[in-house]
Amino acid sequence: HFYDFSEVADAVFGAAESDIKVGMRVENALVLSYAKGMPVVTIKPLLLAAAKGNSGDDSADSEGLSTPNKVADLTPGQVIAGYVVKVDTFGVIVRFRGNLSALAPRPNIADRFIPTPVGLYSVGDSMRCVVQRVDLAAEKVIITFKPSIVVPSAGGINYLSAHLRESYIAAASASRSSKK
Repeated sequence: HFYDFSEVADAVFGAAESDIKVGMRVENALVLSYAKGMPVVTIKPLLLAAAKGNSGDDSADSEGLSTPNKVADLTPGQVIAGYVVKVDTFGVIVRFRGNLSALAPRPNIADRFIPTPVGLYSVGDSMRCVVQRVDLAAEKVIITFKPSIVVPSAGGINYLSAHLRESYIAAASASRSSKK
């Protein structure tokens, strides 16, 4: 989905996210991958900021993030941005550009013990991660979300601002639709 709050799409596009048609013009979007010949596109602020980091942009918006698209692009300690594609008792799988995925095992999700990440994360959530291990031969990547390791950057306020703006738009949209 386009935003962390799917209701926001109504306010942004004037239609439900499912009503967005092929060929509609979308400003500041990022193509994440292709599925069945169709682009998978996002306008999530964190992923857009990370894409700016890929282009070599050193602005505060890029937050030093990147959105990798192959295992060879990754090194331990690198800060990357992706989105949740699966949440299970063993951990969280995060996808990046070009269908590259990584696993955040349960012990790598929080600084304290959590019995399961189910319910803490949802499919589609934007994630800021740190690469812990890269196995080039097996093409496997292990990441972490631990707050003690994934420290917010000075540009983190931009993400928080966008998140609050999305929340406000979602609440306003819900309020308008309940008055109808």
